[in-house]
Amino acid sequence: LDARKKSLLIEAEAIVSELTAELPDGTPPIGIDTPLVDAEGYPRGDIDVYRARSLRKQFKEIQNDHKSLEKQIELGLLEIAALSSDSTNTNCGGKSEKGGGISSSSSSGGGVSTTTPKEDEAEKRARLAPKPKPKYDPKTGKWVVSSWDGSVAGGGHGGT
Repeated sequence: LDARKKSLLIEAEAIVSELTAELPDGTPPIGIDTPLVDAEGYPRGDIDVYRARSLRKQFKEIQNDHKSLEKQIELGLLEIAALSSDSTNTNCGGKSEKGGGISSSSSSGGGVSTTTPKEDEAEKRARLAPKPKPKYDPKTGKWVVSSWDGSVAGGGHGGT
């Protein structure tokens, strides 16, 4: 994975240098995010618009590949950390902790969920539960909605 990451970075560097290098005839560089049209909306005549678009597309693809590769590396490191923590638990105390896994070993909040399936199901039910309907408050002349905690949203005074 590391070799793939290095090759992606080298390829991205080459594309960026081509896009940001000044052209031979002295015109400004194409740029990574500069417009490819002039002030009147016509394609710029000083650059190869097709080449610029294909380089930009290729650069975005490399960025996306790099992100997914970083995610794979992160997951691999988490798995290694989980395996090494399980092996140290078995070597130190003679008994291993059940259910340690990846989800509980990540306390830094690195994108790995630390909730249990039961908590996930409860949250899903709460999200899919019917929402309160707004009611018209004649005192304030506004529509109000009772929030989940009992407070009233939209009334201004908090009363219905």
